[in-house]
Amino acid sequence: VAAADVAADAVEVPDRPGPDQLPSAVRVTTTVPWPDVVSLHVDEADAAEDVAAASGGDAAALERAADRDLLWYDVVELADLRADLGL
Repeated sequence: VAAADVAADAVEVPDRPGPDQLPSAVRVTTTVPWPDVVSLHVDEADAAEDVAAASGGDAAALERAADRDLLWYDVVELADLRADLGL
C-alpha cells in the first residue's frame, strides 16, 4: 500500500462498497507522482502464505491476513524496504 497526498477531487469513494471491499477503499483518478507518496505499508514476510491464499478466495486466510499488522516505511526508507524484500 502506498499512501500519498492527493487533492480531494482526485479521489472517488464508491457509492456502495462491494461485499469484498474494505470500507477505507477509494479510487484514485489521477497519476500520483512519486514525490507525493509519503509512506509505504507492506505485509510482514510471515503473512505471504495467507495473502496468497486470500487472493485466491480463501476467506479464512483473508481474515488471518487482515488481523496482521502492516509494516510501515517512510518514503525515504525505500532502499531499506527493497533490502528487506530481497529486491
